[in-house]
Amino acid sequence: MVNYIIGRVVCLGSDPHSCCRRVHHIMDGKKKFSLKSIIHKSSSAHGLSGQTAGGDQRSSQPNATTDGRSGRRDSDSALNELKKDQFVDTYVKEKLKRESIADPLNIMNPDVESDILQSIDTKYFENVTDPLTAEQFVFDDLPQELSLTYLSDQTVCLKRQLSVVSKKVSDLILKNECKYRTELERVTRLQTGLSDAIKVCTSGRQHLDCSKRNFTCVSLGIVASYRRREVLKSLLKSLQTIKTLQETDIRLRELLEDDEDYTGAIQLYLECHKVVSSLKHYRCISELNTKLQDTLEMTEEQIDVALSKMCLTFNRQLYHKLMSAYNLLGKTQTAMDQLLMHFASAIHNKAFAIVLGYVELFADTSASAQNYHKRQYSELCRCLTADSFLACLTDLCKALWDMMSNYYRILSFHRESVQPSDELVVQQTGATDDEDSAFNQQFVIQKLEHGLGRIWQDVQQKLRTLIQNHNLSDHNIDEFIKILAVAERMVDIGEEFCGNRSEELQHSIKLQTINYFQNYHKSCMSELKEFLESECWTLCPVQRFSLIHLQEFQFLRTSLPSQRMGTLSPNSSPTKRHRYYFSAHFLRPNESTITPFDEDMDIENDTKESKETADTNESQVKSRRISMNGECGADTDESGNSESIMTNTTLNILRLFGKYMQMMSILRPIAFDAMLCLFQLFDYYLYAVYKFFGRDMLILSESSLSNEMKVTLKRIADNLIAAEKSSDPSIELNLNNGANNSNTNKYYSPILSTVVDMSSAQTLYGLAERVVAIESLVALSNQFHYLRSYIEELIPQEKKHILQQYFNQVVSIANDLRKPVYMWVTVRCVQYENIVSMMATTQWNIREILSMHNSYVDLLLRELQIFSMRLNEVFVKQLMGIEIPKEVYQCLWEHVLRLSNRTFIEGFSLSKKCTNEGRALMQLDFQQFLTKVESLTTIRPIPERELVEEYIKAYYLTEPALVEWIKLRKEYNPKQIQGLVTCITNDNKKVRTRILAEIGLNP
Repeated sequence: MVNYIIGRVVCLGSDPHSCCRRVHHIMDGKKKFSLKSIIHKSSSAHGLSGQTAGGDQRSSQPNATTDGRSGRRDSDSALNELKKDQFVDTYVKEKLKRESIADPLNIMNPDVESDILQSIDTKYFENVTDPLTAEQFVFDDLPQELSLTYLSDQTVCLKRQLSVVSKKVSDLILKNECKYRTELERVTRLQTGLSDAIKVCTSGRQHLDCSKRNFTCVSLGIVASYRRREVLKSLLKSLQTIKTLQETDIRLRELLEDDEDYTGAIQLYLECHKVVSSLKHYRCISELNTKLQDTLEMTEEQIDVALSKMCLTFNRQLYHKLMSAYNLLGKTQTAMDQLLMHFASAIHNKAFAIVLGYVELFADTSASAQNYHKRQYSELCRCLTADSFLACLTDLCKALWDMMSNYYRILSFHRESVQPSDELVVQQTGATDDEDSAFNQQFVIQKLEHGLGRIWQDVQQKLRTLIQNHNLSDHNIDEFIKILAVAERMVDIGEEFCGNRSEELQHSIKLQTINYFQNYHKSCMSELKEFLESECWTLCPVQRFSLIHLQEFQFLRTSLPSQRMGTLSPNSSPTKRHRYYFSAHFLRPNESTITPFDEDMDIENDTKESKETADTNESQVKSRRISMNGECGADTDESGNSESIMTNTTLNILRLFGKYMQMMSILRPIAFDAMLCLFQLFDYYLYAVYKFFGRDMLILSESSLSNEMKVTLKRIADNLIAAEKSSDPSIELNLNNGANNSNTNKYYSPILSTVVDMSSAQTLYGLAERVVAIESLVALSNQFHYLRSYIEELIPQEKKHILQQYFNQVVSIANDLRKPVYMWVTVRCVQYENIVSMMATTQWNIREILSMHNSYVDLLLRELQIFSMRLNEVFVKQLMGIEIPKEVYQCLWEHVLRLSNRTFIEGFSLSKKCTNEGRALMQLDFQQFLTKVESLTTIRPIPERELVEEYIKAYYLTEPALVEWIKLRKEYNPKQIQGLVTCITNDNKKVRTRILAEIGLNP
C-alpha cells in the first residue's frame, strides 16, 4: 500500500523538482489528511486499526446529558488525532529505513538522485484525479512480449525512483516537524481549558437545580394571585367603558345638532366603534353596537343634508368640516358623486320653482284654479306671458349663476387644498398613507373638473327649454335685445365655466332670433316707407350729433371703454370687452349677492351718463346769418361730431342700425344676415332720396349721374324695390327692367309727401328740402363709415370682403347724388333760355369796337344776384339759420357758373356772322360777367371759364390750327362746333365744307 501511495505522489509532478514542490505544497496547505487517511488504511492492515477504533469507541461512548461531556469528547478527538500524527511520523521513518536497508541503491549522492527524478516520465504528472492513472501508465509501457529480464530491470528502475521520491517526501515531513509540535502543544492547552470550563458548568447547573426546587411553589402562588387581580381590574374597566358607551349617543346628537361638529362626531363614533370591537365577548355589546350603527347612519344623513345646502349657499368653514368628516369616514369619493347629484337636483328644483312662481303670479284669475305644480317644466315655460318672460329669465339666470359660482368655489377650495399650507387636516386613528391621500385629492379635483360640463349641461338645458317654449315674437325690439343680452351673457359664463360655447343653447337662440329678426326687419322696412312718405324733409334740430347720444348705441360705450366721452372714432377697432365672471369681484364671500346680471343690464343708466357727459362738452349753437359774399362751412371734427343735417327718418334709420348691431354683437351667428339688412335700410333710403329729388334731372341729362351710381340704383331696383307700373317708362331709366316678377323680400318704393313743394321759384324749387334730404343721406353714410370697423369685427372673416365691397361701391358714392339734385335747382333758378334768345338777336358783325357790354350780361348777373339772395334766405328762414355746408355751397355755385358759361358758349354759337370787332365785344361781355360774378361767390377759379375764352379765341385760328383744336376739345357739342365753323367761314362755303368734313360733321 505504501508503495502504491508513494508511486501516486510521484505522479503529481511534471518533473522531479515539480514533484517535490507539489509535495511541499501539500504539506504547507494542510492537506496532509489525504496522506494520513491512506496511511491510516495502511496501518489498519498492520494491526493499528484496533487502537484507532478503540480511540473512536472511547470518544463515541455516551456521556452525561450536560455540556461538559461534549467538551470532553472534543478533547479525546484531538488526542486521537495527535497519536495518529505521531504514528505516521514513526511509520514513515521506519518504512524509509527498511527500504534503505533492503535496497542499497537508495544510498546515493544528490546528483544521482536528481538524475533519477529527471528520468521519471512526465505523463505521470498530467492527470492526478484518477488514482489508477500511474498504474495504467506502467502497464501501457509494457511491451507485447514480456521477459523476466525486462521485468527485473523495470522493477529495479521503479524501486530506485520510488526510493528517491520517498526520501524527498520524508525530508519534507521532517522539515515541518517543529511546527507540528508547536500546534500540538496549543491543542493540549485548549484541552485543559475545556476541562476547567466543564467543571464550572457542572457546578452552576447543580446550584440552579437547587434554587428551582426551593422557589417554584412560592412563585406560582404569587403569579396566580396577581393574575386574578389584573382580571378583576380589566373587568372593572370594561364595565366603566360600557357605561360610557351608553351615554355616547347623547353626546353625538349634541355635536351634530348644536355645534355642527361633524368631524368630532365621526371621531367619537370611530373611537366607540373601536372600543365595541374589543368588547364583543360581552352580550350587552351587540345591542349597543346596533344603536351606534343607527347613530352613524343618522350622522351621514345630516352630513349629506348639509352638503346639499352648499349648492345654494357656500360656507367655506362648514364645507371644510364636511370634507373632514367624509375623510374620516373614508367616503370622500362617494361625497363627490353625492355633490354632483345635489347640484343637478338643485338646478332642476330652482328652475322649476322660479318659472312656477312667475306663471302663478301672472296667471289669469280664471286659470288660478289650475294646478301648475303637477305640470312639466316645459309646459310651465309655455304658460309664461310676454310681460313676465324677461324678468323670469333674468331671475333664473341669477339663480343658476349662484349655483355655478358655488360649484366653482367648491372646486377652488379643493384646488387650494392641494397646497401644503391649505391641506385638509385628516384626523384618523390610524396612520394615513401620503400616496393614498394625494391620490384622493387628485381624484376629487378631476371629478369636480369633469362635473363642470355636467353642471353646465343641466343649466343650458333649462335655459334652452325656457327659450324654445316661448314665442319671442310677442316682444318689442328693446325687450328682445335685453333677452338676447341675458342669454348671451349666460353663454359667456358657460364658456368661462367649462370652456363650452353652448352650441345647443346658441342654436335655439339663433332660431328664435332669425324668426324674430325677419319679421322685425319687414316691419322696419314698412315703417321706414311710412316715415319717408310722411317726411316733410325739414331740418331736425340736432346739436353736434354723435352716435353715442342715441340710446341704441349705448352698448358701444360698454364695448369700447376708451370711448366713454360720447365719441366714436372711425379708425378705432372695437373689440368685445372681456369680463371674468368667476373672478374675485363676483366670488367675494361677503358679497355673494352680486351677480353678473346686476351690472350694465340697464342701458338707460348709461344713456343718462352719456348725455350728461356730452351736454357738458357742448356749447349752445348760435344762429348765424350767411353773409352776402357766401363764405360758409359746417364744423366737422375727426371724431364724427358735427353740426349734422338730419331728418327724423335719418335718426330712425340710425336707431335701427343700433338695434341691429346690438343683435349682431350679442348673437354672432346672425351677424352677417343682420349686416345685409343694414345694407337694405341704407339702400332703401338712398333710392328714396334719388326718386324724390334726383330722378327729374336725369331726364334732362343722363351725365348728371355717375356710372357707379347708376349701377347701384339699378341693383337696388332689381333686388329690393318691388315692381310698379309706371306711366312713363323713360322716367324710370329702365331701372326696373329685368326685375323678378315676384315681390318676395321686396318692398314698394315710397311716394313723396304732397306737403313738399318743389315748384316755387321763391324757395329755389324746394332747395331746403333737397339740402336736408341729400345732406342727411351723406350724414348717414358718414355715420355708417364710423360703424364700419365695429361691424367688421362682428362678421366672419370670409365675409369681410362683402362689407368692403359694399362700402366702396355704395356708401362711399352717396354724395354723388348731390350733382343731379342740386343741378335741378340751378337749371330752373336762372332763365338761361331768355339769355340765349337775347344773345341770338345780338349783332356781332359790327365794324367798330364798342366800350359798353350788351344788356344780356346785366340780365344774367341780375339772375345770379337773385339766386344768391334766395339761397341765403332759404338757409336763414327754412333751415333755421345754419351755415351753408361747404359742399352744398360749392356744388350749387359750380353748377350755376358752369351753366352760365355754357350759356355764353351756346349764345356765341348762334351768331351767323361775326367780325373781329364782334369777337372783341364777346370778350368784353364775358369779362364784364367775370368781374361782377366774382363778387357774388367765393368759388375760385370760375368753372369752365377757359372753355368760353378758348371758344372766342378760336375765331382767330388758321384753318389747320382750327381743325386740330376742334379735334382736341371734346367739351363742345356738335351744334356749337358747327356754329363756330360757320361763323368763321361765312364767306367761303368750300372751306366750311372741307373743315366740317375733316371733323366729321355734315354741312
